[in-house]
Amino acid sequence: MKYDRRSATSTQAIAQKVLATLQEHKNAGTVKERLFDIVNIWATVSFESFKIALAMLEDDGLIVKTNDALSIYKLTDKGIAEAGTLVPEAEIRLRPKLVIILGVNHELQGAEKRDRNVDDPFYAMLLKQLIGEEGLDFFFEEATGLGPTIAENLSLVTWGQNHYLDVDPPRDERERFGIPTNSNEPFMIGSPPEAAFANWLFHEMHAKREELWVQRVREQEFKKALMICGHSHTFSVAFRLIAASFEVKVATYAK
Repeated sequence: MKYDRRSATSTQAIAQKVLATLQEHKNAGTVKERLFDIVNIWATVSFESFKIALAMLEDDGLIVKTNDALSIYKLTDKGIAEAGTLVPEAEIRLRPKLVIILGVNHELQGAEKRDRNVDDPFYAMLLKQLIGEEGLDFFFEEATGLGPTIAENLSLVTWGQNHYLDVDPPRDERERFGIPTNSNEPFMIGSPPEAAFANWLFHEMHAKREELWVQRVREQEFKKALMICGHSHTFSVAFRLIAASFEVKVATYAK
């Protein structure tokens, strides 16, 4: 994919830094050292900016991309000569991590400490299907300390320890993170005996919760993960993760 250089002014410095790194190692350093220098530059900028910078160098014949891998070319006095491709661990870092957001009704999660749960065998089938079809290796979940949940138990059976994280602190621990305890306020529609209830949702409080979730996702090692959360968080969490340079897919499921 070619990029208009005039529209990529903000990435010129990145491209120049990549080029300078290649030139610095023109006659010294191993292929692996050169490649990791390039990856380390990527780690300090957004993935999109780095891709544009690479495309600019690709136009100059210095970097060639194939199936998300990079071939780095060494500069010589006579032109350029192929130096090699990204080693596997560097290639993994170059690709943005995938997070699939699954918005559900909380009652489906099967949290043991939740008062009301709905037994839906298709929910567990869905999680297993996503593991197989998407190649998942981690579960994140808005469980609010009420687990273990169906997802947590499934992660233990599938991957063993340390492949699950409840990203949402329990209500009695929220103040430690600057998050108010109450997230909503019910109000009555009509009057008894013919009455129902709706809820005011405090968006500022939920924003702080979601920011904490994204922080915890960024701190975790994984390649492809599932984030299970309530329906009302589905797209807002997706947008936050995209802004944090994750690749994101979104799905919902309701009984």
